[in-house]
Amino acid sequence: MLYPQGTPIFIARAVVSGMRKEGEYTLEPMPQLDIKKEAYEAAVPDRLRAFPPNEKEHYQNPSDIPLKPFKHKLQYDAESVFWLLLWWAILACPVEDTSPAHKEIDQRYWAALTSKQDENCDLRQLFLLHTSPRGLVHPVYEPLQLLLKEMAKQLRGDHEQGMDPSRRKDDYLHEVFQRLILNFLFTRYDEPFMTAQKAPDSRKPPGMEEPLSSNQINESRASAAASSRNVPSETSRNNPSGSSHKRKRSDKDASGDSSDPNGGCHKSVSTVSCVSILLFTSRLYTETSQIMHSHYGIDGHGEGVQKSF
Repeated sequence: MLYPQGTPIFIARAVVSGMRKEGEYTLEPMPQLDIKKEAYEAAVPDRLRAFPPNEKEHYQNPSDIPLKPFKHKLQYDAESVFWLLLWWAILACPVEDTSPAHKEIDQRYWAALTSKQDENCDLRQLFLLHTSPRGLVHPVYEPLQLLLKEMAKQLRGDHEQGMDPSRRKDDYLHEVFQRLILNFLFTRYDEPFMTAQKAPDSRKPPGMEEPLSSNQINESRASAAASSRNVPSETSRNNPSGSSHKRKRSDKDASGDSSDPNGGCHKSVSTVSCVSILLFTSRLYTETSQIMHSHYGIDGHGEGVQKSF
């Protein structure tokens, strides 16, 4: 098992396993833009030429293929963006909803996301195999599952193993995600869920007495990271009973710490802001924001109105 650095929940699966897994795989084609191609080409003139349309491909690995020696790749960063967005979407709870039923995370998804991953088992595959799992996110944010679904489909295979030369470019998956997210932001920027503010407390797994606070989320992530290295976390050392999730929140938790670990997004950010932040931290801010703002009058926070074509 590798883990050169980072939090296991968000690390690319190939880095966790250290290999390309045996099996049959499908590579989805490069997404086509819902917005006018002229606008995209004007902002980033080389991208459409560098990544032309391609076809769906199928390939098979008859056995596991070790990734030795290990080499960091941009596609691993792109996959991490997906896991960050998924984490934010699962935990996000809007301010206006007070229904207890909507504030509980399905135990299957919580276990799949937070369980220890290694070369033999990575339960995060659940999110890639199920195209539209029910109850994955809060009902207010359900439209976000359409984006997650399209991103997940692109992660079911290794594009480097495709026959199309453009798939083997380092930033191929970055371009895929950029187009998917850009389409999503452009077509849905004015829908209510895109500006729904996130509550200070996050949704919680079954059996937890109170919603997850920022400190508890930090502890959960630290525990997952420590277990992957077989090192006890601060939480487990200070609380051997493992009951940290049932403790009362501190005054700092209750007042709402301004730093929120939910994928790097502030606790109260809207959906459009979080999607934008996660995209932009993946080296795509300049290209996407230039297109959204210059050609459509939409900025990174979902503000502005669509300009006429």
